[in-house]
Amino acid sequence: MRPLIEGTNTFRNSLRFKLIVGSVIVEMCMLALMIGNNLRQSSLHLNGLTRARTVEMAETFSIALAPPLAAQDYASLRSLTDRLAALPDVTYLAVVDRGGHTLTASGQLPASLPEPSSWVGDDANVFHARTDLELYGQVYGRLHYGLSLEALRSAEKSLLRQGILIALAEIFLTVLALSSITVLLTQRLENLTRASVRLAAGDYDTVVGIKGNDEVAALSAAFNAMSVAVREQFQRLDDSAVILRRSNSELSRMAEVMAHHLQEPLRRVVSYAQLLERRHQHDLDAESREFIGYVVDGAIRMKRLLIDLQAYVAVDLNPRAGGGLADLGLCASQAVAELRQRLDAASARIEIGPLPSVRGNAEQLTSIFLHLIDNAIEHARPGHPPEITVTASRTNGSHVIAVRDNGPGIPVIYQKQVFGLFERLEVEAAGTGIGLAMVRKIVECHGGHAWIENNIPHGTAVCFTIPSLGEVSSPVTTASSQQAWQQRFASQGLDPLLASDQRMQQLLVQAARSEERYRILLKTASDGIHVLDSKGNLLEASDSFLAMLGYSRQEAIGMNVSDWDASNSAEALANELLPSLLGGPTIFETRHRRRDGTILDVEINSRPVDLDGVRYLYASSRVISDRKRAAEQLRAANARLRLVLETAAEGIFGIDDESRIIFANPATATILGWPSPDSFIARKSYEAIGHFLTDGQECTHGVCAIRATLVDGQTRRVANECFTGPSGRHIPVEYVVSPVVVENFTIGAVVVFHDITERRSLEQELERSNARLEQFAYAVSHDLRQPLRTVTSYLTLLGRRLGDRLGSDEQEFMSFAVEGARHMDQLIIGILDYSRIGSGSAAEPVSLQDCVDQAIENLSAEIDANDAIITVAPGLPIMAGHHLELMRLFQNLIGNAIKYHSPERAPEIAIDWRKNSHGMTIEVSDNGIGIAPADREKAFGIFQRLVGQGEVPGTGIGLAICRKIVEHHGGTIRIESRDGPGCRFVMDFPEQRP
Repeated sequence: MRPLIEGTNTFRNSLRFKLIVGSVIVEMCMLALMIGNNLRQSSLHLNGLTRARTVEMAETFSIALAPPLAAQDYASLRSLTDRLAALPDVTYLAVVDRGGHTLTASGQLPASLPEPSSWVGDDANVFHARTDLELYGQVYGRLHYGLSLEALRSAEKSLLRQGILIALAEIFLTVLALSSITVLLTQRLENLTRASVRLAAGDYDTVVGIKGNDEVAALSAAFNAMSVAVREQFQRLDDSAVILRRSNSELSRMAEVMAHHLQEPLRRVVSYAQLLERRHQHDLDAESREFIGYVVDGAIRMKRLLIDLQAYVAVDLNPRAGGGLADLGLCASQAVAELRQRLDAASARIEIGPLPSVRGNAEQLTSIFLHLIDNAIEHARPGHPPEITVTASRTNGSHVIAVRDNGPGIPVIYQKQVFGLFERLEVEAAGTGIGLAMVRKIVECHGGHAWIENNIPHGTAVCFTIPSLGEVSSPVTTASSQQAWQQRFASQGLDPLLASDQRMQQLLVQAARSEERYRILLKTASDGIHVLDSKGNLLEASDSFLAMLGYSRQEAIGMNVSDWDASNSAEALANELLPSLLGGPTIFETRHRRRDGTILDVEINSRPVDLDGVRYLYASSRVISDRKRAAEQLRAANARLRLVLETAAEGIFGIDDESRIIFANPATATILGWPSPDSFIARKSYEAIGHFLTDGQECTHGVCAIRATLVDGQTRRVANECFTGPSGRHIPVEYVVSPVVVENFTIGAVVVFHDITERRSLEQELERSNARLEQFAYAVSHDLRQPLRTVTSYLTLLGRRLGDRLGSDEQEFMSFAVEGARHMDQLIIGILDYSRIGSGSAAEPVSLQDCVDQAIENLSAEIDANDAIITVAPGLPIMAGHHLELMRLFQNLIGNAIKYHSPERAPEIAIDWRKNSHGMTIEVSDNGIGIAPADREKAFGIFQRLVGQGEVPGTGIGLAICRKIVEHHGGTIRIESRDGPGCRFVMDFPEQRP
């Protein structure tokens, strides 16, 4: 019962209901004006007729009654009076003298002559008139007469009946038009509902057809735009997630590389340097021993750098997601236990206050305290034992941890700089410059930030924040809904029939014909008009009523209402319904049974009529099956439309031409932070959503896409703007605004938007990941190679200084050390190149032919030295990408083909390409030594070499760089077998869209 009441209230408050009621009221007013005008015309006509008759009779009697009157004059007067009284519209006529004595009278004279314009009798069908009889300006008598109004009354009744029938026809056509429109709306909303269900189920390719320019068309267009936006949003999220995972994988891979491949040649450098020092500790002079010390110290520092870099790269990018509950007090205590020897050696005093528990990675949080306490010991002031305190406080939902010392402090201008990778304020210190960078990275991965404050009077305070456990919350959802977007209808009326004066005269003269017209009207009426007696027997019926029931006139006349009424029993009709209907006008709904047994829903409008003392029931039946079906379909359509709005994950709201919000779905309130859509309905859009640009500036009419759509009626799609709710928090959104056009006028707009906070977070995380890669590349290029150059330089200098004093074994040791250092430098350069791939500028059109030509030119010396033959297919296409990376791709593949060629034959390299259904395929084939099927996937690994270093020199990074370049351009690379010797590198690139 409650849903029925709510549905009725919703329909009663809807614009559709108001339009229907308004149109019916307007039609009734117009018809009332028409009927009133006709009655007024009849009254005016009566007055004119009365005046004409009065003047005519006055002139006649004035001539006939010239005083003094003789006996024959009285006879003539009576004869004239009788003739005039015999006229059809004259009921009586009397002539009196000045004394009021009746001279002659004729017709149905009343008991006393009434005043003019007064009515006589119960039927009120006589109009009384009087005129003075004058001769030479002297009144010598009066003429009294009465005119019959029966013909006029009959005409008025006929006009009234016609007006009622026209009104019924108007209402019927209005309901018929509304029913037709409802059917059309229902079909389109049904399609929209099915599409929304498919979209909610994950079918993001769902679209609906658009017809017309009404609100449903606008909503369909907005739905299609929402479907495209959702599909692209998920695609971008997937792409960003893939790129982020790939970037994280590269970081982990680099950590493994540094743990193994870089430390291996470093161990050889340290081993051979220490061996030289032991063998010649008595033969070397002080300067040579100092050189060897530099070599050993540089190698040890290099090893320490690698260990710290490995730990830096291995930090999990989201430790809170995988971590559990971590007790910061326990983490700090573990750090103190690990540094106990250093603390005791420095006579340090440390105090740890109460620390909270947070969600995160306990091992990484422990390393924060390790680095900060170790830094405090390392940078203590001479002569002052370190004093370290660890405290915690809380502000704005986060814990603030501070590690304070009494050291020399850090100047303000360097307090931000020290968190950079390899930043060292004291170059002579033994540190690597990675500790504070590690601290900042771990803190940021836990959702906080780090900074430095001066500790009064001496020292430094390193502070960082960690979100408290209570800050992890889930979004609040609301079950309320608002459906304020109304469908607008237009109804077409009938022009009222206005009678002319000539037509009125014909009705007055031919009153009898009106009854015939009434019978014709009864026979041809669209509603089923029928007359029943007090027992419910059918006395008269219109042809439409007979057709409604399927009976002939002979069969129907005399039937009882119980024969066709399907809703009530014969007893209920006789004892309850008929007595109620005979008591007064009634409108109700029931069901009629046709002759063939089918059931019709009908609306009955009945009124009792008394004729000659007998009460009859005058009723009209109107079939409302279509109307009820349309109403049911309309209710279902409204429910489906409500389902579309309530189940959509995207925010949807509509505004009128004054930018006031007229409806919004629950997702809009949830995303913006309103309690429910009711909280901001009827507000201006800038009050409810607080539209801002990405730079924080508020949108104005000059730049607001929503306002521009209201002005020019164009659909717009906007990315990277911000809405705000009641909290004022900026929510990054992407939205589509579509106009609502009615009769070529923009009356509002529909906005479909979605929160892109997650996507923006992924993009920002990707930017940070790329920045870390750039920072890592810089560190590798500068800080790792610098001690390596020191090692190489001093080894070379030692070789020249010692000269002949070194035996053959020692010279071999020296060459091994130098070779290891150079090989490590090549590895570092390879890592640098590998890490820089994908961090360049935006893609631009690149000619693959130019890339191949430049790669061949760069390898011209190797090509000539090995007599290599290179064949390039004509018409290499242009694709969107990075010229240097694609040139490096072809250069590596061609260089590998030359490097790994068979000694039995000259290198032959073929570059071919073809289009396919997904884009294009590029192949680079050679006739070299080939790659075994089991090693083809392994060959693309970083530092993976399938032949020994002694056989063919190299770093094992070339094919890894090739794969990364291809994947950066959205493609894949694989190795396939070919007919004959060698192998084929196959690269598939996606279709290039403009």
